[in-house]
Amino acid sequence: MNVSRSQFSIRSIALVLAAMLCALTSLIVPLASPSSGAATQKHLGINVVMYPQYGSKKANFDAAKKLFTYLKSLNANSVALCIQMYPDLTTSDVASTASGVVTGSSTPTPQYLGQFIDLAHGAGLSVQIRPLLNEDLLHAAGTWRGGIKPKSPAAWFTSYTKFLTPFLSMSRQHHVESFAIGAELTSMTPYNRYWLPLVSQAKKLSGSEIIFESNWVGRGSLPGTTYGYDNYQPIQGVATAADATVSTLTTKMESNLVKGTGYGGLPVAASEAEFSETAIAALDQSWVEPWIDNYNPAKDVINRTVQANWFTASCNAYHDLGMRGIFFWGIVFNSNFDPTWSADNADPTKASAYYWQNTASADAIRACFARG
Repeated sequence: MNVSRSQFSIRSIALVLAAMLCALTSLIVPLASPSSGAATQKHLGINVVMYPQYGSKKANFDAAKKLFTYLKSLNANSVALCIQMYPDLTTSDVASTASGVVTGSSTPTPQYLGQFIDLAHGAGLSVQIRPLLNEDLLHAAGTWRGGIKPKSPAAWFTSYTKFLTPFLSMSRQHHVESFAIGAELTSMTPYNRYWLPLVSQAKKLSGSEIIFESNWVGRGSLPGTTYGYDNYQPIQGVATAADATVSTLTTKMESNLVKGTGYGGLPVAASEAEFSETAIAALDQSWVEPWIDNYNPAKDVINRTVQANWFTASCNAYHDLGMRGIFFWGIVFNSNFDPTWSADNADPTKASAYYWQNTASADAIRACFARG
């Protein structure tokens, strides 16, 4: 091909400029998307169970501002807003076999929830949306959310997707950092043929990091999601409260997670997992059944050290194993939330063994979050 000198010069200059542009482009670090940013943040959070149907919206928003200020005083950087759904009893007379879920009196509308999200963001907290299947009817039938057996799993997932969809869309509008696509639904974990398209849809609609949370036993994971673990695995070989030291609990907890003592280890690397819930009653022997929240003030004596030590041991495990985050359970929220209320009280009938607000256990959480 015959090329003139002027054409050659122009082409040479163009090639040089293109090379320079490529070199400059390689030095530019691309901006992270909201979802990728959420995925790398260490979540240090509190689970808040939402009951926003009580009181006026103004009263709820005023209470929410107090709540988020209290969480920041704990050094939290995240909050998991737990919204409730209910078994659809039009599909079955028995809650545990219902083939769908429905909204209930305590389920906020997506628009209403969005306003709480904006308040949390305004307080400097990242947000996780965490739908939970309400267990009132399930407990009455002798089961829990991890034991449901829908008559039609296909219909259940169709209904579940319908319930989640408006919340997922709202999450994109309000820049929600993470969304729990499933929480403690142990009996439903084998249905990957339904979960996988739901996860794909959830990512597209929300733009959030998608979490799949399992209970301490029945530890199913789901491809394409962050693994969440509810830290209620029993600790064996601890005889008395005096033996339930931070060091002992830390060692045994980490052995459970890594070596799977008794129940099998985590299904993913610890660095790919987060504690979705960490809780225990402040009672002697509660480490044997950490999920039990029964407290009888007539015969039980609250031992806050047991709870605080469990929290600190969980924090140690989170740090030692390089996990992605830790959430403590929890705070019940409505328009009457009082940041000065304490779970400790000289009157045993007014104290709480399971909740921990403004106690030594809250101090353990604050110290945990201060470590980052």
